[in-house]
Amino acid sequence: MMRLFHHLKKYAHWYLLGYVFILSWVLALHNIPLYHYKHGFDGAGHVDYMTYIVNNGQLPAAELGWETHQSPIYYWIGAGLISLFGTWKAAQYINIFILWITIGVAIYGLRIIFPKKLEAVLIGAVSLAALPMLNIFPVMVTNELMNTMWSLAVLVFLLKILKTTDEKKYFWNSFFVTVFFVLGYWTKVSIIMISPLIAGVYIYKHNDFVTHRRSLYIQNL
Repeated sequence: MMRLFHHLKKYAHWYLLGYVFILSWVLALHNIPLYHYKHGFDGAGHVDYMTYIVNNGQLPAAELGWETHQSPIYYWIGAGLISLFGTWKAAQYINIFILWITIGVAIYGLRIIFPKKLEAVLIGAVSLAALPMLNIFPVMVTNELMNTMWSLAVLVFLLKILKTTDEKKYFWNSFFVTVFFVLGYWTKVSIIMISPLIAGVYIYKHNDFVTHRRSLYIQNL
């Protein structure tokens, strides 16, 4: 009995995260069949965008509908699923996958911040996964959650840039920042709101590298 108690105590955070993961999927799979896109603020506009792609094989003009000015990545995926399964309901399953990819990205970022504190990482992951708002999004047809995923991925790799002193890793991390920012821009233009933060990180890191090189130069004199 004591062995079981110690086991549960040691792995409690993993069990809790697993429980939240299963509950999140159960809620999504339960709610998706009940939820109609017209219940949301702008769900109809998102579905109309996807349906236009399915019916016409091209992107709609920006002024054609309520959401047709939006970047196309989310709508291409949704249109592909609608074509494959023959119903707009298929597009509702995108965000439950995006939610847990987002949480995975957050865990990766937390490991950078707390490299030796796995419990802190898991507590952060559980706290994020249990947020009511994030568990509302999976049933909705919206590009907001995908935009959050790309934005968070950019922030995580900016963290890696701040922590690295290796120039090769710096360039690789910069590559991923660029890729995720571009994907974010092609999902929702509002990702440009984090541009000042990106610029600030690169200015800081440039100055940091310059200072480091100067100190190496002085040491070698």
